[in-house]
Amino acid sequence: MYHGKFGFRNTRYLRTQPEAFERELKTYLHQKYGVDGLPFSGSPADLPQAWVPAAANWTMFGRWCFLPDFTQAKDYIAAGNTALQTVHNRIKEYSKPPR
Repeated sequence: MYHGKFGFRNTRYLRTQPEAFERELKTYLHQKYGVDGLPFSGSPADLPQAWVPAAANWTMFGRWCFLPDFTQAKDYIAAGNTALQTVHNRIKEYSKPPR
């Protein structure tokens, strides 16, 4: 999971109810952006470049790519954090025991 890349640290419901978290996250993103993912509105060309593994076995020689580093896109990271926090709060609300 990449939740840490978005600065999201409270993983209680992400760990205990992963299916519900994924379902709610897709719903939130679809309602807010009209897609099931977090869109990037900037230009990747404006981002700094970073070496990233291009294969599941990152120890293999020559399996690295030089790609835009989306973790440096402040607005993108903030939007992802907001989405994760909103979904966390939604699940927290409907997981509360009735009084």
